[in-house]
Amino acid sequence: MPKNPLPPLTIRYNGIFDFDRLYAMVVDWAKTYNYFWLEKKHVHKVRSGSVEQELSWQATREATEYIRLVVDIAIRMWDLKEVELEVAGRKRLLSNARIEIKISGKVEYDWQGFAEKNPKIIMKWLGKIYPLKTEIPDEYFIQLYSKLVNLHSLMKQYFDMQSKRNPFS
Repeated sequence: MPKNPLPPLTIRYNGIFDFDRLYAMVVDWAKTYNYFWLEKKHVHKVRSGSVEQELSWQATREATEYIRLVVDIAIRMWDLKEVELEVAGRKRLLSNARIEIKISGKVEYDWQGFAEKNPKIIMKWLGKIYPLKTEIPDEYFIQLYSKLVNLHSLMKQYFDMQSKRNPFS
């Protein structure tokens, strides 16, 4: 099952944020683009009064029976503290922490193992669908990378890390 990874995108932020809203935003993004959502890892550590969390999320979507698009999101928060603030007249629990988010993606092909089980059938089937090439068409990489950039910009907007104006206007 070959995998072709794309370059990762990173966000680093230090301050107050609503983690529940961030989580809901990412899950909503996955549902909007028909990705299957999975929370792979959740580690909560307390070290000498400092709280650290590590999270790993994965969103997958089948492009074809043979090709699958995978988005991996790794989140690391440290110096995490819960802060109660009044927002719009209501008291809410928010997080104050340093956070690093890495968004990476990969295109997996033969993710169901068809070629291992039936090599002759799969090669005949692939020959009908794709011309004989050693590479996957670029459309899947472009499609996945555009979704990664979209998610990255949504997160930057959430953390208010994007410019409000176009620099060329």
